[in-house]
Amino acid sequence: MKAWALRDKGTKLCLPWGKHNRHNSWEEFTSENKPRLFNSKRAASNAKIAWMQGKWRIYTSYNSFEYGESSVEPKFIKERKEKEIEIVEFDLTEKEA
Repeated sequence: MKAWALRDKGTKLCLPWGKHNRHNSWEEFTSENKPRLFNSKRAASNAKIAWMQGKWRIYTSYNSFEYGESSVEPKFIKERKEKEIEIVEFDLTEKEA
């Protein structure tokens, strides 16, 4: 079985799996958490594009016309460089515990 992950070319650290399932707060490459694995190369590519766009935040507005209208917007981070990130392929094997 194959899986893909995003890795920083310089540090060789993978983008980690988020601490919270719903809000996947993966923003920086670290060795503290398990790497986030994707089931297709396309999914990893989409994640790379989203990561390059910046930190994603959910904003909820409350006004007299729209109650609780939510929007998702990225906050651009100029330090993120596409050439520093690579998509790596893993071969996963089943092992008896």
